[in-house]
Amino acid sequence: MYRVASVLFLVLSLVLVPACTDNDLLTVSKALNDTASAVGVIQSTAIAANQQKTLSDDATSQLLTLTVKITTAGQQASAVTRKLSTLAPADKAKLLSILTPIIAAVSQAPQIQSADPKVQQQIQAALLLISTSLNSVQLVLAAK
Repeated sequence: MYRVASVLFLVLSLVLVPACTDNDLLTVSKALNDTASAVGVIQSTAIAANQQKTLSDDATSQLLTLTVKITTAGQQASAVTRKLSTLAPADKAKLLSILTPIIAAVSQAPQIQSADPKVQQQIQAALLLISTSLNSVQLVLAAK
């Protein structure tokens, strides 16, 4: 279920990138694509680590719940931008309303502890990529 949602999010994001003529829309599309890729890394890493007993069920559940929220927001953002060639102020406001809660959720995500330091590094790196990507979108959307 989690992987299907993130694959759908990734496909929707990839469809947007070539159609963009607006720099802000292109930034949003690329950030959504980067976010979808990072969600996939978190999901596969967490599931594999849990199966190997290096990540607790609770930590795995927290991560997968967060990735579902991120994926849902990404799908909503993709739906807003899918047929656009430029972002109007109303579109920017809608995207901000979708993405701002996710940015907050990612920034408040608990520090995940794993028996395997590589797992912890991979998850933290993916969360950082998501945070950076979505923060860049927030800056672009709020700037104009």
